[in-house]
Order: sequence, then C-alpha cells, then structure tokens
Amino acid sequence: MTPLIKEMVGYIAEAETFMWFDIGKLPTEEVRFLVDGETLTHIPFHKVIVCCIDSDNDRCMLTLIGSNGSVAAAGFVLYPTSYEMVNAFAYMDTPEGLRLLPAIEGDTPPRREECFSVLCTIKHFLDLLGQKAVEAYQPRSKRSLINDKRKAKGKSPLLYDWHTVVIESPKPHSESCGGTHASPRRHQARGHWRTYKSGKRGWVKECWRGDASKGSVFKDYQLKEKNA
Repeated sequence: MTPLIKEMVGYIAEAETFMWFDIGKLPTEEVRFLVDGETLTHIPFHKVIVCCIDSDNDRCMLTLIGSNGSVAAAGFVLYPTSYEMVNAFAYMDTPEGLRLLPAIEGDTPPRREECFSVLCTIKHFLDLLGQKAVEAYQPRSKRSLINDKRKAKGKSPLLYDWHTVVIESPKPHSESCGGTHASPRRHQARGHWRTYKSGKRGWVKECWRGDASKGSVFKDYQLKEKNA
C-alpha cells in the first residue's frame, strides 16, 4: 500500500468498489495521446481510481468508470489548504474516433481543451500498464469498533485491509516482416523506444498493424495475485 493511496482513500465513498493505482509523479510535459477510443477506453477494471502527483507537486485523483466502450472521468486536485474538482465528463470509442460527452445528459459536451490534461493522465496510466508490471490495490473494510460505529451511522470506514494484484504487461507477439509468412490479424502495437544502428534513440508511437480482413486482436491485461 502506498502512502498516497492510503491518504486519498479517506476522500472517497464506496472506496471498496474501486481498484486503486498509484502512478507516481506525472511527466513534466503532457503526454500526447492518440485520438483513438480503443486506446483510452481499455481500462483494466470496470471501476478504477488513479492517484498521482502533478508537475506542481499537488496530489491528484481520478475516478474512471468504464461501460460499453465509454468511460466516465471525474476527480480532484488536493492543494495544501484547499482542493479543486476536476470537471466530470465522459468519452467513448466511435468509428470517427474519440467522442467527448457531458457528465449529465442534456448538458453541452465539453471542449477537448478542457479535458486534455485528464486524457493525457489517463493515457500515461495506460501506457504504464503496457510497459511494465503495475500493482493495483483494493481496500476491504477492516472489522473494528471504529468501523462498526461509522457503518451504523452510514459513514465510510476509516480502517482497511488491502488486497493487491499485479497487472502484467501484455506479452509481445512476433510479427510478419514480409517474405512468405501470412500477414497477422489487425492488432495494436504499443509505443516504444527504438535504438538505431547509429546509437540514437527514437520514439515509435503506438499504431494499428496487420490485416483487418483477418479479424482484430485487442490487448488484454494479465492479473496475478501478489503474496502478502
């Protein structure tokens, strides 16, 4: 359990229904993201909370709830003496790309500039899942006198036991590079660093590869229980 999550859990009702992630300090420059619904809607659990530290060293928390190709996002930034809510919105995967939706049906859809920082944070979170093993934590209310009294009053618990799982990054698959081998099915290749013969390194952005007529393969996450 990380200190940041341990602090943030007290601000959320129904904390036990979420899987919690601590992604640490965000990059000083906003991470560019593809306007691709599949890239941003493929969250590892139905209900996710992402905790992080922004470039100003303020603590941030995002709640993500996924359903049928769409994700609802909300959260807040915690300052030393105050806090600021993150404007809630939703986004979904469409044939035309990523579509932004208002949090309340009937409201005006948000502008992309208003959601850019949040989408970049989500993109950074999903990139981490694709690059390395990441721990996820789920709180479970601990049986105690304090928690029993709070529960009787309809309040959230203060004390938790934590269940931890490890999200393994997707295993790379070999690809056809030409010749007589058949073209693979359409699949998503994540962004990665490439070292060239000159010694220079360059970033290869994520993209779709393969033959769509043979079907599509979507990346998935492997969950592994972590021993206490």
